[in-house]
Amino acid sequence: MENFNLKKYLAKSKLNEETSSKVYVVIPFYPDGGRINDNDVMVFKNSDDAYDYQNGLDSYKIEIIEADLK
Repeated sequence: MENFNLKKYLAKSKLNEETSSKVYVVIPFYPDGGRINDNDVMVFKNSDDAYDYQNGLDSYKIEIIEADLK
């Protein structure tokens, strides 16, 4: 599996200090060890939105990472 670069993904998503100081990154992990693609990872400014998205996913394990943008 390719390493996921959170900083690069956030920059690509155009989320920065001017728009938000905290984001919630939702990353699904698949039981077959499948590759995580860019479109599998979602970034939210609101924790409620992140948990709502998590509840709608059918995945083996879903990680929500709270990150401060600096």
